[in-house]
Amino acid sequence: MFDNPRRLTAPVAALVLSAGAIGAAAFAFAGPVESASKGAHAPVRCVINAGASGGMISLEGLVAADAAIVGSYQFRVKNAGGGGSANISQGGDFALAAGEQATVGQVMLGQNGAVYDARLTVTVDGETIECAERVGGAI
Repeated sequence: MFDNPRRLTAPVAALVLSAGAIGAAAFAFAGPVESASKGAHAPVRCVINAGASGGMISLEGLVAADAAIVGSYQFRVKNAGGGGSANISQGGDFALAAGEQATVGQVMLGQNGAVYDARLTVTVDGETIECAERVGGAI
């Protein structure tokens, strides 16, 4: 069946390289990064979701809580290398009912080989939690 092992070398190499590229792309836009509080308001969680579509990178900051809370947030995104520049800061107050989740910040950025650092800081009654995510780069 495989009388000439050299014939398989190029297709196998292409398959291995393709799998590596897909893995790198999945890593660049890995699933959400989550952080949870451990204090009186536990669990309060923050998440940064990253995605790519139509040549754009989407970053979304989310806050979730098991109990009703009122707090504030800062969502910052900065260019960390590559093409273009970005220095975005969004912030404000939020209120969540028990079991609720809310988007507290959202940005769309060019997917031009740039690397972006996103940081979501959530404060509830003086307790602060943070989520951070690095996305982008050559894919």
